[in-house]
Amino acid sequence: MVLEQGKTLNEARGEIDYGASFVKWFAEEGRRAYGETMPSHIANAQLATIRERLGLQH
Repeated sequence: MVLEQGKTLNEARGEIDYGASFVKWFAEEGRRAYGETMPSHIANAQLATIRERLGLQH
């Protein structure tokens, strides 16, 4: 990012940390799938759970 986009090293590190926070948040989603709705990371918002079968259905 520093070489390609001209960002400072601190800006590039901040952007990497910000992007990594999305990966961590979504990686933890399995632990939060405990109901029909669940707390959101956005204030005054809810996330709905839609349960769908995956794989072969017999």
